[in-house]
Amino acid sequence: MGSILIIAHRGAHGPAPENSLAAFQAAIDLGADMIELDLRRTQDRRLVVRHDPGLGGAAVAELSYAQVQALSQGQPAPALEEVLALARGRIGLDIELKEPGYEEEAARRVLDFLSPEQFILSSFHEPSLVKLKRLLPGLTTGLLLAAPPAGGRGGPSVLERCRRARADILLPHYKLLRAGLWPRAKKFGRPVYVWTVNSDRLLAQFLAGGQVQGIITDRPQAALRLRGGRP
Repeated sequence: MGSILIIAHRGAHGPAPENSLAAFQAAIDLGADMIELDLRRTQDRRLVVRHDPGLGGAAVAELSYAQVQALSQGQPAPALEEVLALARGRIGLDIELKEPGYEEEAARRVLDFLSPEQFILSSFHEPSLVKLKRLLPGLTTGLLLAAPPAGGRGGPSVLERCRRARADILLPHYKLLRAGLWPRAKKFGRPVYVWTVNSDRLLAQFLAGGQVQGIITDRPQAALRLRGGRP
């Protein structure tokens, strides 16, 4: 197996705001393998990179692109095209579709800039992934799996959800693996990218454990250091 991928969650943020062009450039400069980012669509059908659904008391989906930019001071919401131009030929992308409704639009826009092997489209929403596979079967898709309830376990329905979604990659919260998902995920035979892993202890555990093929982290610099065997 090759090196476990280090995926910068919303870029390499800290001094730079998350999901900003500066954070994405920082992830490239560090040598991260991929960037994870969040995608939403404005009222006038512009695709923007932003995690939170609201801005200035309104939903991003109810605002024009110009309004989003005017309201997002200190909370950048770059246009998808800006991010794709920055990443092209330099780093892979894990693009999370935050809502259903613009799956094909997003996929085709990304394909204007990147080849299919340079990105994955991920979502918590199974029908979105089914739709993508039906329309563009050559794309790589990933099903996001939330953390289990307190004291809960990753139930047997999780892998059935993955089959229904026709997902190529499983993206579970790290607590799901610790709650017993790993043996079933291994039988499913799909790569596993775990999120969001931030402590040195957990980073080292997942880097050494042979359970995952990718680690999504807010601390890509620390993850790269540990992957390289440096203290």
